Amino acid sequence: MIENKTLSETVFYYVKPDGSTANQCRIGTSDPIKPGDTGSWSYILYAKDFERGIPDPSNTSILEYLFNRSNSYNEDIPMTKKEEEITRGSIITFGKWHMKTKSDMESIERIVLDIEDDMALLISRYGIDCQPYNTIDQPITWGECTLREWLNNEFLMNAFNKDEQDMIAMSHVLAKRNSEYPEIEPGEDTEDKVFLLNVEEAARYFPNNEVRQCKPTEYAVKNNASIGSAGSCWWWLRSPGRDSDYAAYVRVHGSLDFRGYWVYYSYSVVRPSLRIYFET
Repeated sequence: MIENKTLSETVFYYVKPDGSTANQCRIGTSDPIKPGDTGSWSYILYAKDFERGIPDPSNTSILEYLFNRSNSYNEDIPMTKKEEEITRGSIITFGKWHMKTKSDMESIERIVLDIEDDMALLISRYGIDCQPYNTIDQPITWGECTLREWLNNEFLMNAFNKDEQDMIAMSHVLAKRNSEYPEIEPGEDTEDKVFLLNVEEAARYFPNNEVRQCKPTEYAVKNNASIGSAGSCWWWLRSPGRDSDYAAYVRVHGSLDFRGYWVYYSYSVVRPSLRIYFET
């Protein structure tokens, strides 16, 4: 662990599978971890990378190396990256959720959908949970549905630590009409930290059926996620469907279903979207 130290003050050890240590290695540079930074920063070097090409310890690009290797770790490396390091379409990890069972918590892989000034718009790469849009069969809008409440309370509080929660921007979420069923009221705009895409955004950020296909996690499947023959699932959008008790979704083959399905249907997965601040 490096915390508010220079690399020359830090000693790394290779940790063997039995927990014993070997191969002490002192970093040979006096340069700060992050030049010009006076705040508190922590990073973790994982033992599995010790013998797999860690750069010359005298090279201060070691942190750049760690950032580039972030997807190989089971723990998150802080995602305060510069704009040029977060690009549209790239995969990063942010937050944790159950991936296999209720007892495990693993990093959530996310697709960077867009870069907006000092923020990045993210969506989960996989369907991470299986939830109804609303737990009761009734006319409902995004602003009133139980899925929105779950995302911005239980999910938000459990998937992200305090620092990560502070990085999540409050988004102004538009309540737009479904272009194929414009007579259905979409409700009011909301202010959310976590939300779903609407049909327009799903079409914009995922321009064809192939890239719109989504696979569920093992945990989502255990929670009754419905999957197609190719292993992909259907996922909720926040737009209303053909009636006020329907919500739009993406089919297993990736096509947009403007008609939607009953809001209390409990076999569709959730792909949470959010915006995070990052350094420029």
